[in-house]
Amino acid sequence: MKDLIKLTLKVPLVHKNLIVIFFLLSFSQINAQTNCDAKTYEIINAVFDSGETEIYETTLFEKGWARYFEDYKEIFDRVGIPTSISNDKLKEILGKEKLRYINSSIYGLKPCRLSTKHLNGNINLSSNFDRKNSISRGVFRISKPIIVEDNIAILKTESINESPIYILQKKDGKWEIIYTFYDWYILED
Repeated sequence: MKDLIKLTLKVPLVHKNLIVIFFLLSFSQINAQTNCDAKTYEIINAVFDSGETEIYETTLFEKGWARYFEDYKEIFDRVGIPTSISNDKLKEILGKEKLRYINSSIYGLKPCRLSTKHLNGNINLSSNFDRKNSISRGVFRISKPIIVEDNIAILKTESINESPIYILQKKDGKWEIIYTFYDWYILED
C-alpha cells in the first residue's frame, strides 16, 4: 500500500490532470442526452395524430413498467381502449421471445430529446416540467418507443388521468395502435 501511495505521488501533475479530464468526459458521456431518431418520431406522430397535444421535450427514464412484459396476465388484466385485437392474437404477435426482448429493452432505455421539426403540427413541446403543474396543464410524458423487428412498437405515456401503454403494429407502412393497456388511471365521477 505504501508503494502505491509513493507511486501516486510521483505521477506528474500533467498526467493527473489528464486522468481527471478523462473521468469527467466519461461521466458526461454517460449522462448526455441524445436526440430522438426518425423511428421514434414516426411512432409518436402515429399515437398523437389528432387534436392539440403538449409533450415534455425529454422522454421518460422510468423503468418500472418493464414488469408488464414478464408475462401476459398483467397486460390482459389492464386492457383498455383502443384495442383492435384479441388477447390470443396479441400472444401470437408477440410470443415469448419478443415479450422478453421488450422487457429487457425497457431496462436499457435512455432518454432522448425531442424536436418540434420532426413532430406533426398538432404536437407542441414543453421545455419545463414540474410534475404537478405540467400534468395538470395536460402535458404528456412519453417513453422512447421500443421497436421490435421494425413492425411492432411499444410506447408508454403519462397524463393527469392515465398512463396508457400502446402496442403498435406497422401495417402497409403506417403505425397503428392494435392494443392498449394501462399502468394506472383515475376514474372520475
